[in-house]
Amino acid sequence: MSRVASLLTVALVGRPNVGKSTLFNRLAGRKAAIVHDLPGVTRDWKEGIGSIGALRFNLIDTAGYELGDERIPIAQRGPQKQAQGLVDGVLARTFSMTKQAVSHSDVALWVVDGRQGIVPSDREFAKFLHSLNHPTLILANKCENGLDDEAVLQIPRLGFGNPVLVSAQHGEGMPDLFNVLQPFENLFVDSTDNEGKDKN
Repeated sequence: MSRVASLLTVALVGRPNVGKSTLFNRLAGRKAAIVHDLPGVTRDWKEGIGSIGALRFNLIDTAGYELGDERIPIAQRGPQKQAQGLVDGVLARTFSMTKQAVSHSDVALWVVDGRQGIVPSDREFAKFLHSLNHPTLILANKCENGLDDEAVLQIPRLGFGNPVLVSAQHGEGMPDLFNVLQPFENLFVDSTDNEGKDKN
């Protein structure tokens, strides 16, 4: 599916099995991404048009990053070596796709597991995202009834502020997600308008 140039582009990134595909289906209103209990089941880059209320945006769902050898921090690897140390070619490909999705988006929406909290690969990925200096929001999924425990309290330590608490499966927290995405929509519209004026 081709993207709509006039819309903001949001990329869903995160580890496998944190609920990215479920969130994609919730926002896009259709089951374009496969939902399964096995980690890493979404191996293809999925795109659709997402919406929350009146807010519409291009939406990208990635297979998810998965690091096989975390002894060398991602941020310290050269461009040609950042995918090395992964278990196999499939993992290398999915991590590469994650990087591409971030670079093609206006804002990355990093989905973490609100029940499990952060894990070592999340800390490494946080360093990578910080090195990109790309607009990023962090979202804690699986937070039914506004789950607020020690696992969620760890998430701000990744350096992206307090997470938006949602349950993609039950549709909870969507108004809060709207509120954090809306400013990026406003910036996108302003930049698009300015580009149009420059051409005229």
